[in-house]
Amino acid sequence: MEDRTGSESVLGFRFLILARDLYQHLGDPFAISDRYPPNWIAGTLPELYWPAQPLPERTLEQLDQILKNGDGPLLLGATQALVDGHRVLLLGTTPNEALVRNIWQLLPDSTRREIWPASFAFSNELRFHMAIGPNLVVGDSRPQLTEDTLRDYPPGSYELNLQIAVESGDLASLQRLLARRSSDETLRLGLYMVAFALLVAVVFRFVL
Repeated sequence: MEDRTGSESVLGFRFLILARDLYQHLGDPFAISDRYPPNWIAGTLPELYWPAQPLPERTLEQLDQILKNGDGPLLLGATQALVDGHRVLLLGTTPNEALVRNIWQLLPDSTRREIWPASFAFSNELRFHMAIGPNLVVGDSRPQLTEDTLRDYPPGSYELNLQIAVESGDLASLQRLLARRSSDETLRLGLYMVAFALLVAVVFRFVL
């Protein structure tokens, strides 16, 4: 790669390997990366330790600044698309970590635990749910969502209620939105309830 001065620059990639249950508990790879900044000259890779404490809660002020200072239609459209189960793969020749970070801050916890982002990728062989790169394709039957498509993405209940909660300063509503169950979690809960009801019915039938 070259920058605008004509000098060469280096594109570096880092890997943080962590247990799946830890990622599903935290759901924020950027917070993990910030806690352990890369040491590009380290000869031996250290074993990292995550303390037994939750991540700080997102605040109204943080999300308000994201929506006010960023491309609101793109941020909200991408957020709703990810909540709806789409993959957001945008065209770009350089990383755009700020955009991916901001969208990640707007997502509910349940969605963040289930999907994976990349601020830059040369391909989508790793099946990122959100990424920026020069040649990314979804790889399934779902449509490819461009920036213009995301700005015009049909408004959904999550996006609308998130915007209302942030703009009105309603912290309680914001916390409920961020803690909401995903559709997969709701389906699993329903299946568990049905299975439990069937088990109880079988037990009572044999006992009585």
